[in-house]
Amino acid sequence: MRSAKRWCARWRQDCATDGFFFVQILISLGWLWRKEDASGGDIFKQVNASLNLGGFYLEEVHRHRYSLPKRGQDMNWLKAEVMRIGNTARWSWQGWCAAWASEKSIRQWTVVNILSVLLTLVLDLTGGERALILALGLLVLAAELINTALEETVDYISTKQDPRAGKIKDCGSAVVAVTAIAGGVAWLAILFG
Repeated sequence: MRSAKRWCARWRQDCATDGFFFVQILISLGWLWRKEDASGGDIFKQVNASLNLGGFYLEEVHRHRYSLPKRGQDMNWLKAEVMRIGNTARWSWQGWCAAWASEKSIRQWTVVNILSVLLTLVLDLTGGERALILALGLLVLAAELINTALEETVDYISTKQDPRAGKIKDCGSAVVAVTAIAGGVAWLAILFG
């Protein structure tokens, strides 16, 4: 068996080949396999012909068996996964701190969320209602982080005035607004419904 690291490296290498990612996922999940279609034609040959893969054939992908090592064979993959999760958590925290330091709207929505959480604890709400309010509050924060990322990216790419850049920023703000409206509608439905 391959170690998990080699397995992942092989997977990334194969996925990058000729932009063949989607078909490869279908094959590895077992949703696409070699069989004859109703007209007697080979499905693999049809897909190869339509995608013009330039010498990379589905049969080659299908021959690869992607399987994680069995327990006890190679435990280095567990250590690598724990480190990956730790790095992801650290980078996410760094992103949150950067947004907190530079964006007033993140701080404002955080205060609104804290007040919303306190209100859900004070009011006599069902578990589902509390979950809905808390999830929508977190979704507003996620939308604001996405908006911040979009604005920073647009500002980084170009300092010139461009109507497309303005449209990108406006759409990012609209995502936050629509998400906040959804949270407000949920509150209204719960309180007055």
